[in-house]
Formats: sequence, structure tokens, C-alpha cells
Amino acid sequence: MKANSMALIERIWNQAKVGIRVSLGGIALHLRIARAVRVSANPPLRPSLAAPPIAQPNSPIAENTTGVDIQPTKNDATVAPIRSGVALIVGTGPGLGSALARRFAQAGMTVAVAARNAQKLDGLVDELSNLGGNGRRYGCDATEERSVKSMLQSVVEDMGVPDLVVYNVEHFIPGTILDIETPAFEECWRAMALGGFIVGREVARLMVTRGSGTIIYTGATGALRGRAEYINMAVGKFGVRALAQSMARDLGPKGIHVAHVILDGGILSRRSGDTAKERCSSMYPEHIAETYYQLHLQHRSTWTQEMDLRPWVEKF
Repeated sequence: MKANSMALIERIWNQAKVGIRVSLGGIALHLRIARAVRVSANPPLRPSLAAPPIAQPNSPIAENTTGVDIQPTKNDATVAPIRSGVALIVGTGPGLGSALARRFAQAGMTVAVAARNAQKLDGLVDELSNLGGNGRRYGCDATEERSVKSMLQSVVEDMGVPDLVVYNVEHFIPGTILDIETPAFEECWRAMALGGFIVGREVARLMVTRGSGTIIYTGATGALRGRAEYINMAVGKFGVRALAQSMARDLGPKGIHVAHVILDGGILSRRSGDTAKERCSSMYPEHIAETYYQLHLQHRSTWTQEMDLRPWVEKF
């Protein structure tokens, strides 16, 4: 009896989340209930943590709009050792997001880490200062325009326009086509595809005024092929891949490098066994982070739009 009552309540809740559509002549009113997600408030704006680099007349950085210092070599080729800059990671957790923050801080970058519950990032922010970079955490719900714009305004006021932005959000609710509820499908799509669009658009609007920047999207195996019971993942990640491809073609001529990284395999975590670590059968987050950083270093004559990473044991 109790199980039947819970099933009925869940069914009513899911139907309420789908919503009711009422047509009023040529206008439709859509009412629905959604779970309220608490987003950490960002503290008041403060003076800049790191002033942007000043380009000297006739210097390589003044003559190039890549956002990277170009130093001539003996054979007159161009290499791009990165200078300090501002990095923003949207979707920062204890795994890859934290590894990215550490790698960027080690490079001397000022790092902004964003998550809905930003308080969980306090320890990471303290750690970044010990690695050579400044850091600050921000609350942000990537699926809400107002939240994204507010977060970016704070980042720009505190640090300046980001040089490097990583969209590292993933949300997955397993199920087959027979049992996936509409709210679950929409929730995953909003987190990955819609959030990636909103963040990408707002960041691009900032970067185009400067004519440089790097935007990297974290992809997954689901971006290439859909698997049984992975419909929510596949649709979201397919969408992110399409978004990145279109953005790269649109923004590349404007000096902005857009890349999509497919992580084809599991990422090593605290839950991983000793065997996975010893055999390197899961991807080390710090080595993924190194690849992201090297993407940011690329000279505009050799930009990578998409790459895939996988452990040596992964079949493909």
C-alpha cells in the first residue's frame, strides 16, 4: 500500500514538472513546477585580483590577437608559451574540474571556479594559492541566463575577461526509451546542451570585443554513439558536440578557439580501485587537464577543434 502511494505521488510530481499548457487565443501560457536548486550567492564585487597583461608597442602580443605571447625562435617559427591570464571552469567538482583548476593555477593563471554549491569549493580555492595562482569561487546555475550573466559580471569585475573557459557540466539519469520520464530527459538536456549554449554565448560576447580566447567543452563517448539506457547522456552530449562545431566555425575567424574534447572512458576517482590506477585503465584527471591546457597554448595556425582521449585498454 505504501509503495503504491509513493508511486502515485511520484507520478503526480512528474506530471506537474511537465506542466500544463493553456492557449489564450494566439498566446499560450505554460505552467509547470520545477525543483528549486539553491545557488550560492556571490559576494560583492571587489578590485581586480589580476590586472590584464599590457602589450608593449611592436611586441609579439601587440601584433597578434591570439591572447598568447609569441616568441620568435632561431628558425623563425612561432611558439606559444602561455603567460598568465584568467581561466574560468563552469562545473567544478572533486574530479576533472578540480584538476583543471590546479593545472591552470600552476601555470600562473588566475582561476575562477563555478558551481551551484560554491561553498564546496572553498578548500580548492585555498589550495590554488599554494600552486602559484589566485583563485575565487562563484555560484552559478548554468541553465539559467540570469545566473550565468551575474556570475560572469562578477568574474570580469574581479579578474577581467576570461582568456580560457571550460564548460565541464555533465548530468545523467539512466533509463530506456520505455521508462524515461519527460522531466528527466529535459533536465539532462538543460544541464549539458542548454547550459553549454548559454555559457558559450555569454563568454563569446565578452571575448569577441578583445579578439581572442579559448572555449573548451568536455564531451563523452555519448557524443559519438548512443547506447542502450544512455539516451539522456547521448542527446545532451550530441548537442554539446554540435554546439562546439558550430561555434568553432563562427568564432574562429574572430580569434576565438573553440574545442571539444571527447573523454572516451572512465576517469580515475577516489572510488576507483588500486587496479585501475596501477594499470592506467582509467584516465588520470591531471593528465586530461594537461591536454586542456595544451589546447589553450595552441597557435591559431594549428588549432584543434576536436580530440578524443581514452585509456589504452578502451576499445574503439
